[in-house]
Amino acid sequence: GAIFYNESALFLDENASVNQRLARANVIAHEAAHMWFGDLVTMDWFNDVWLKEVFANFMAAKIVHPSFPEINHNLRFLLGHYPGAYEVDRTAGTNPILQNLDNLKQAGTLYGGIIYLKAPVVMKHLEHKIGEAKMREGLQEYLKKHAFSNAKWDDLIQILDSKSELDIEKWSNVWVKTAGMPVYLLKKDINSFQIHQQADSLDQRVWEQKLTVNQLVKNEVKSATVAIQDTSSIVFKTQGNAYIFPNANGYGYGYFETDSVSNRYFIDHYNQKAVKSFADPVFRGVMLLNLWERFLRSEVTSSHIYLADLLQMLGKEDNPLLVDCLLQHVQTLWWKFSTTQARAEMQTPVEAKLWQLMIHTQDKGIKTSFFKAFLNVATTPDGLDKLERLWNEQLKVENLILSEDDKIALAYELGLKGKRSDILSQQLEQTKNPDRKSKMKFVIPAISDDVQVRDAFFESLKKKANRSKESWVQESLSYLHHPLRQKEALKYLEPSLALLQEIQLTGDIFFPQRWLQQTFAGHASAEADQIVNWFIAGHPNYPCYLKNKILQTTDMLHRAVIKQ
Repeated sequence: GAIFYNESALFLDENASVNQRLARANVIAHEAAHMWFGDLVTMDWFNDVWLKEVFANFMAAKIVHPSFPEINHNLRFLLGHYPGAYEVDRTAGTNPILQNLDNLKQAGTLYGGIIYLKAPVVMKHLEHKIGEAKMREGLQEYLKKHAFSNAKWDDLIQILDSKSELDIEKWSNVWVKTAGMPVYLLKKDINSFQIHQQADSLDQRVWEQKLTVNQLVKNEVKSATVAIQDTSSIVFKTQGNAYIFPNANGYGYGYFETDSVSNRYFIDHYNQKAVKSFADPVFRGVMLLNLWERFLRSEVTSSHIYLADLLQMLGKEDNPLLVDCLLQHVQTLWWKFSTTQARAEMQTPVEAKLWQLMIHTQDKGIKTSFFKAFLNVATTPDGLDKLERLWNEQLKVENLILSEDDKIALAYELGLKGKRSDILSQQLEQTKNPDRKSKMKFVIPAISDDVQVRDAFFESLKKKANRSKESWVQESLSYLHHPLRQKEALKYLEPSLALLQEIQLTGDIFFPQRWLQQTFAGHASAEADQIVNWFIAGHPNYPCYLKNKILQTTDMLHRAVIKQ
């Protein structure tokens, strides 16, 4: 029954935000919940490993949310689960929530975004479907019936099915036992519009869920909620030239097609209090996700215009969670989907915009978010000068408190972008914490402007002992494969893929995915995409579970190449 926590998860500094405090409470409640879900009742086999994780999350939310009434928990759930789940589920390497497992050595490969991010969404759908009371009664019976024993997901479904008139098994067979996400297409006519689920690779598969659609006419919102039960079109009547916003409450899961006219209206009137739904942060979050998914599916061709739109919306947003969402999209768009020439043309105005937003915001958390985004994108002499003066404390920004970790991050970026190796050595000397100092010594060779030093560092990672500090390796890889050095780092890609099977056998269960993520995050070239394709084609008998990890991780690279 002992629970071991990382020190960093429990001991927060004096500037910890309410979200960080909530995250700490969630970790404590999640691990305590495993005493019931995982210990009292244990999964029958590892294909149901997701079951203990999803219920630990489910119960943790029930436990801690009432103690944080100041947080919009619906928005936090939306942004904390949907983007990460979509990131896996939109790829060719996605997998069902419940996966078959033939060999216990492969159990670690089951963990990922589908288990930790999609499964909680599906569980929330299940609770809404049968009601909180029946869900609670079903879980009580499940725990009592299988106490000090083993159980499967189907055992719980059988209990819930007996308490509901609905066909829960049919619902489960689609949502839990098949892979992918539904796609809902939008068709507008003069006096109506239609929404229907697009047919997919599995014949007659229906993703049963409730869908709320908002129509906006002359600043008045008309909302309608319908149940998706088959693949036929759902027809809505319109009142004049209505703007259409599907999945307005954020409950639905999938890709929801939107039309360009409604999207433009939303962007141009972002966060206007005169439009009731636009003032709702959950609705804004839903629309930001819809816009992002639309961009990734190549329905929007101009990354230049989309970037300008994101920056415009950033200037009107005051919710910390939505600011972080917008900044994440800005930075991904900047490094992954913008050409070198496009970045050069926009570099100065983008840096100026982020700096001004950082200076003028009064919220300390938002200020820190803008600082980190500026740190990430700054490359002009003026931008690097600002960063250096922040690092040596010649420049002070009101309410921006830089920790020792922030100072190290500044030194890393300046060392990489400004070729100032002396700053790295100075920061190493100034760093007081012995663990941070040891980590810096490990990371610095990956930042070196000497190619031979970087080559030697990568070669060192082929030895298991040099990968023992996995978080250090991950950070080092992010600099080794930084977008500014992606051409020089192409030679590391094939050997990194070749190491994956060994890493899966010798590392933590999350390390293979993180190794891939940090390796490919900085790459957006056709050459990198081709290396992935060659590797997969050249290994026809490669383990499917690791192949899926590769497909998941390189999906964004592939989309970036398509849009270039």
